[in-house]
Amino acid sequence: MNHMQTVGTVSKNLGVSSRMLRYYEHIGLIESQRMEDYAFRVYDEAAIRRLRQIIILRKLRVPVKQIREIFGNSNAICVIEIFERNISELDEQVTALSTVKSILNRLVDELHEKAHMRLRLDYLGDSSVFAIVDSISFPKNILQEGKSMDDLNKANESLSKLRDSDVRIIYLPPMAVAAAYASGQFEWGVGPEATGKIEQFVWETGLLKIKPDARGMGFDCSREDLKVRVGAMPTAYEAWVSIPDDMEVKAPLIKKTFGGGLYAAHVLRDWNFQRDWGLLKAWAAANDKYDEDARRPCFEEVLNYYNLMQGGAKMEDTQIDLLLPIKEKDGGITMNKYENAMKLMNERCGNANKDNLIALATISLSANAAGNPRPSVRMVCSYYEDGVFYVSTSAQKSKMFEIEKNNEVAIGGLDWFVANGTAENLGWVKDENNTEIRAKMKKVFAWFDDHGDEDSPDSIVLRITLTNGTITDNEQKYGEWQYKVDFANKTAE
Repeated sequence: MNHMQTVGTVSKNLGVSSRMLRYYEHIGLIESQRMEDYAFRVYDEAAIRRLRQIIILRKLRVPVKQIREIFGNSNAICVIEIFERNISELDEQVTALSTVKSILNRLVDELHEKAHMRLRLDYLGDSSVFAIVDSISFPKNILQEGKSMDDLNKANESLSKLRDSDVRIIYLPPMAVAAAYASGQFEWGVGPEATGKIEQFVWETGLLKIKPDARGMGFDCSREDLKVRVGAMPTAYEAWVSIPDDMEVKAPLIKKTFGGGLYAAHVLRDWNFQRDWGLLKAWAAANDKYDEDARRPCFEEVLNYYNLMQGGAKMEDTQIDLLLPIKEKDGGITMNKYENAMKLMNERCGNANKDNLIALATISLSANAAGNPRPSVRMVCSYYEDGVFYVSTSAQKSKMFEIEKNNEVAIGGLDWFVANGTAENLGWVKDENNTEIRAKMKKVFAWFDDHGDEDSPDSIVLRITLTNGTITDNEQKYGEWQYKVDFANKTAE
């Protein structure tokens, strides 16, 4: 093939991932070709020479945007100006960092001299020191308040390391997903092959009209433990898009349910997956509050999925979040038991999107033979939202008469939670104050339109506000077997 090289060969020889090659091609820095009767794209000697130039310029810290200017400009003067701008910025950074180093050395010397004394940083209040520090000049106001250390790290990549402020802690909610799988060898790798199937599904089903908040993500499933293999290209990849719970999915895609969980999020920079996954995993390893949780997959989530898909999924417009599954360490679990308990409630009861069958206990209107109050229990359909259960019922039911006399109730959900609370009759379901609740009931309760009898003024909404309870988690998903929850004060033991 006249010294033509495949994507895989170039990736291996030059140490550039196929994802990065694809990115460079999409933004017009390099071009590949197709040979007749040959399945894969190939690069000629000119493309490989250009790629070597790109690699050298990137190692010299020339931004991709400026590299495009350099290759698109035959005027040597313009290229010289670009390099001189970078040299000038580097000179400023070297000077500033040298000044910072000198001041820190002075601080160390003073502290050594006064190590036996109570710590005082009087040196930092010296007017001459303030004048020196105030005069330090970093490009683009690197020492602006609130972001100085972050920008210093950018100025010197040898110090590159994620701080807590660089990482967002998020909770991915439970969701139904359509999943596409790819394995083996494809010209751009298995990731684009799987995501391509998902994109086709989104367009063919009109998913974004049905679910404009759909989320698109994928993960390396080359190994059973689903850990990110830093520096290795996936040999198997699974791509997801979130879908409505009742949506059907046709082969070759399959429908799955994701249970949700806690994640550390960091935006991918420069399409350097190897570097940024390594930084995120190093952050987790050094963190004193969170550990990496190998029980769930690591995700690469496409941000602004709706607009990206509407625009034709152009790679140059793509932003990606790297999502590392985490769990709280023992200290963190103790401090955040209430949050973990609420996550379990949301996962198992849904949050205004699931019909829950619960046991409702009230105090009977008639006493027992000894004159003591008796419990009265029945099974009711309800939906849960933020510490409250809502029930569609009739004002003429015995439980409503019992609640009118004593509004303290108890509820239970199968074998995993029991709780106490207070019950309140919110009135006719079609009252304007219940408009939002009625809409949720019509969505959640499949039987509501046929059996809710909402035109009757006796068709009412019963609200049960939880006060305290016990949640049991036999899987110990968040580290605890049982949570004693105070819903009113938002605490748990």
